[in-house]
Amino acid sequence: MSAAAQDAAGTPQAAQPTSSKLMGIWRLGEQLAGGRQWQLWAAQPADAAGSPRWDYALRMVPRDGASASDREAAVERLRRTAEAAAQVRHPQLLSVIDASLEGAEPFIVMPRLAGRSLADVLAAGTSQPLPVVLWFVRQAAQAGAALHEAGL
Repeated sequence: MSAAAQDAAGTPQAAQPTSSKLMGIWRLGEQLAGGRQWQLWAAQPADAAGSPRWDYALRMVPRDGASASDREAAVERLRRTAEAAAQVRHPQLLSVIDASLEGAEPFIVMPRLAGRSLADVLAAGTSQPLPVVLWFVRQAAQAGAALHEAGL
């Protein structure tokens, strides 16, 4: 799975869509991540065919690949994510802008953010200055507090 290119403004763009699959009103581009229980795809509105912009990420539970119990657990995690996003709005939490939790391949859609994950930053092996580390921890703590205040 390749990293998608970005334009000068940092907008995610896929060089070539690797899927022509539609999920609801969403067209899937390249697969960004995933495994047997879930997949993450670059997505765009279906009526944006031909556009180089892939501004959304669609997380889905594929119909095949996992055992029935693992698939059921993955669908339940997806459902909890969608419910939490509907209850809590916070700058450190992604919004879920669309969801289809029924059917053979349930999914949620979120804005696609440019940048590296914290896991990638940590895996790079370079130490971060203390103010940067505290900034990461503060953001995570603020998101956790917002979820806690909502009873999640």
